[in-house]
Amino acid sequence: MKEKRSGKILQISSLLGFHAAPAGAAYTASKFAVAGFMESIAPQLRKFNIWVSIVELGHVLTDDTRPFGSTPSDQWNVISSLIPGEEERKIVTKMTTTDPENVTGTTIDTTQEIAELWQKVILSPKPDFRIQPNETVTRLSAQRFLDPTGNKIIDYWVNKA
Repeated sequence: MKEKRSGKILQISSLLGFHAAPAGAAYTASKFAVAGFMESIAPQLRKFNIWVSIVELGHVLTDDTRPFGSTPSDQWNVISSLIPGEEERKIVTKMTTTDPENVTGTTIDTTQEIAELWQKVILSPKPDFRIQPNETVTRLSAQRFLDPTGNKIIDYWVNKA
């Protein structure tokens, strides 16, 4: 790629690569590490017209997740049932849905939607460094910059326990 002075490096990641959850420390740490690595090589490679991108996915409807239901609202019902406490469910629903009254706007994407997103990124001459598949993941991604102290997410998890 350097010799050709052209190319793209695409990394698949997760919203847990920027929005840590206490129960997933090892998974989250690995996603944070890869994102940091990609962010550190991006400026070096851009000099060679090599574009580095991280695609930050939310929940994806796959064969492995289908037992939870085949629609976003079916899956959300299962996911939310795992969250203890009505107040906590309301908070997480608000954080992860575009419309809390209509859970079909959750972060659940289909594999077809993800494939279309990948195609868009691949065909883009200058793709963004961070790419999210939907408005909900974009909002969650923005939260890390809205609270530069990081205290709000820590307090959220402390108060949830």
